[in-house]
Order: sequence, then C-alpha cells, then structure tokens
Amino acid sequence: MAGQPDSEVRLEDECASPQSCVLFFTIAPVLYIIAATIICLGNILTIVAVLKTPRLQTIQNMYVVSLATSDLLAGVYVFSLAFFHLESTHEVIGHNKVFCLTLYVTYVLSTSASNASIVFIAVDRYIYIAHPFTYTRLVTPFSTRCVIAGSWFFAAAVASCVIFFNRYDKVGECSFVHVLDSIYQLLSQTSVFFLTLVVVSVLYIRILVIALGQRRAIDGTGVQTYSDWRGTCRTVTTGMCSYFEDTL
Repeated sequence: MAGQPDSEVRLEDECASPQSCVLFFTIAPVLYIIAATIICLGNILTIVAVLKTPRLQTIQNMYVVSLATSDLLAGVYVFSLAFFHLESTHEVIGHNKVFCLTLYVTYVLSTSASNASIVFIAVDRYIYIAHPFTYTRLVTPFSTRCVIAGSWFFAAAVASCVIFFNRYDKVGECSFVHVLDSIYQLLSQTSVFFLTLVVVSVLYIRILVIALGQRRAIDGTGVQTYSDWRGTCRTVTTGMCSYFEDTL
C-alpha cells in the first residue's frame, strides 16, 4: 500500500538473530564512539595548532584547516551514528525524519567538502611545482579564501539536495541506502569519489615527473639514483596518502 514502509528495509531486521542484535545495539555504538573521538580530537588539534601557531598560518595550511574541518564534521556524523545504534534511543531517532535527514546532510557535506579540499591541495601543489613564478601571483591569501569558500558553497549545495531528493516518507525509516535517491547517491558520492581519485592521481603523477626532471637538471648528470628517486617519491606520495586516508 502507498505510504507504508518498505518491508525489506525495516531496521528490526537487524535483530533477526541474537548475535546480530548484540552487534547492532552493543558493539556498534562503542566502536562508533571510539572512532568519532579519535577523528574529532585529531582534527580539533590540527585546527588549533594552525590557529595558535603563526608559523603554521600559511596558504597551504588554509587548505589543511578546511580539510580538517570537513573531517571534523565526519566525526560528528560518526558520533551521531552511535546514538542511532543505541537501543534506548534507536526507536526514537531511527524514525525521526529531521534527525535522519540532518544526519545525511552532515555526511554529504563532509564528504563533498573533503573531496574538494583534497583536489585543491593537489592543484596548489601542482601550480607550485609546475609554475613556481606564476604561483605567487595566482595563489594569494585572498584567492585561497575565495576558493575555500567556493568549495564549501558547492558542498553545501550538494548536501542540501538531501532535503529535496529523499525517499524517507516512502521508506519510513532511516536507512542511507534506501532513503537517498539512487541517482543522487551515484552522482554525489560514487562519481565524485572516482572523479576526485582521477584528478588527484593525474596531478600527483605530473608533479612526480616534473620533480624528477628538475632534480636531474640540478644534478646535471641526467641520472636518477635510488636515494633521489625514493626522496622525491616520498614527498609526492604524501599528498596521495592523505587522499586515501580521507576518502576510504
């Protein structure tokens, strides 16, 4: 019947067996709280360190603070999941439309802003390596603030779509897979993830090639030793590692 929740997505199915019930209502909340605490503390310390240390207040670290802020939101999202999985609050918030949509707006806002920050960090490093003389003219504190503000505006626009493109009234329960429209999930999550992966990979590979060429030119030998290759790769792959840590 129209308006009835889809039977296959009822959250009571999580307690189909005693083992799954213990996992859902006991183990999961503890794991979420531990993960959220680590995520929030780490990113709060990052933000505070940059704000309190003048030497760290560089243009590059403006992107780092933006990324840390988006990851802090991810920690808030994970912390909210703990309440969602607590037996005492599950029945209340699991069927609360405002909580459900707020939860997913926070998630999409966090992931979108995080992906945008990662891309702009890679773009900043590429311009710095490939066009060092143009870098100081193009990349200024004002232009960086504008880029960061634009990335968050974009992330907020994407996240706001959750309010308009959701199936909560039909599903009746807070289930990410079923509440959010499948096309929206594909465009806002899967496609953005792979697009970010491609862009970041191409930029850092290009940076690696340029860095190796510059080192050979400086050495004047045209021969790249193992130690030189390892040092250059370590510098370049730092950015790639940060991407996978924040998206996987």
